[in-house]
Amino acid sequence: MTIAAALRGRLKGRVLEDADARERYARDQSAFRVLPAAIVVAASEEDVVEVVRACRETATPLTVRSGGTGLAGQSIGAGAVLDVSMLPASIEAGDEGRSVRAGAAATVDDVNAALEPYGRRLGPDLTSSAEARIGGIVGTNACGAGSTRFGRTADGVLELDVVDGTGERRTLPGRPAEGTGRFARSPSGYAGVDEDARAVCGSEGTLGVVVSARLATWPRRPSAVGVLTFGSPVEAAEAVPELAEHRPVAVELMDRTALRSRWPGDPHGLLIVEVDGDTREAALDALADLGDPERIQVGDDASAERTVWGLRRSVLAELLPEDGRRPVALIEDACVAVERLPQLIEGVDALAARWDVEVVHYGHAAAGTLHLRPLLDLRREDHRRAAVAIVADHADLVASLGGSIASEHGLGLARSWLVPKAYPAETLRAWAALKASFDPDGIMNPGRVLPDRETFPVELLAY
Repeated sequence: MTIAAALRGRLKGRVLEDADARERYARDQSAFRVLPAAIVVAASEEDVVEVVRACRETATPLTVRSGGTGLAGQSIGAGAVLDVSMLPASIEAGDEGRSVRAGAAATVDDVNAALEPYGRRLGPDLTSSAEARIGGIVGTNACGAGSTRFGRTADGVLELDVVDGTGERRTLPGRPAEGTGRFARSPSGYAGVDEDARAVCGSEGTLGVVVSARLATWPRRPSAVGVLTFGSPVEAAEAVPELAEHRPVAVELMDRTALRSRWPGDPHGLLIVEVDGDTREAALDALADLGDPERIQVGDDASAERTVWGLRRSVLAELLPEDGRRPVALIEDACVAVERLPQLIEGVDALAARWDVEVVHYGHAAAGTLHLRPLLDLRREDHRRAAVAIVADHADLVASLGGSIASEHGLGLARSWLVPKAYPAETLRAWAALKASFDPDGIMNPGRVLPDRETFPVELLAY
């Protein structure tokens, strides 16, 4: 029996099997394409329960999808794809905005808009905040530019409502991080191995379906933004450790390829630095404390600062060469100690030169995370060969620097196959035991986090 037949008459939502729908759901924001057998658009939490149970009855793999903004191929799969974006997007602030309960379908922007009257915000600050949904940010344990201050999603989870791989509902308590000290990014994968809310963070839909979350929030504080320019991205990276000692909200790096001549003087390296304070004046004073005031270009008003952040957020929109190359998300999620950022850049540049491809450098320098994207035309066989080689060699480079192959966007199809090389055997055994306790039949997004292959899935690269 097909999954569509098994679900007939059991749902408020829809089951789609037509070619157009299957093609739409075969792609997300990653470099991969996987054609699903069917798509289920859930209209209620009861639908979610029925879908999981039907997939278990028919031994159909189930992949959960919310905003489709994933960059590693977590939300595409060959079995049934469960679209939770049409679930009720409820948002309810509690404790004068110090916490918020939101449905899985609520976007990050919508939640932050509901928190604005309280002067509060979510911790994760995502470029895709208009499309990224609460279920998705839990699934990838997302963070963003301010992660050293606000942590990752797991650091603020108070409670999760989850439908596990047996179709049973679980309410899982969270263990949020305390204090406002400097957070360190942890590798992707399960954020914990106890059967609580933290374990589901970073699980990429392999443990169950998140239907709602209660999250801690952060106060909004006045901030100021400055820009420093350099002769190369390596020089920019060399400046980051000293800046990080001042505990900025964010330090973002962009190279000349990312800038595309959109900054005066056409610098080869640029840092955007945001600091905060109790008042706007205090934030500006903190910015002036970062170094030579003649070197730090400061916006005169909030609109100037929005322009600077708009420059950073529009990197990928500008990177569309007319020759068919695109900035491909394959190695964009590595994290190293900030002191080793220059070595990461130099190593990636050497890989790019070996394969005669261009790589754009940008991302969260304060956290040691750079989104490194080779510009590739995946219709070309030489570029496909380059993609496979660069992913493998990049993983070796990151390991040699003591870093993590993924720290923000997850493992997915792009990196799960590298897990046995990147994580200790005892960690994998603990993850396997956790997976079995939530999903004993292994139907939930198989092959993600815990791999089912030993090689890069080159055959799934999308043209």
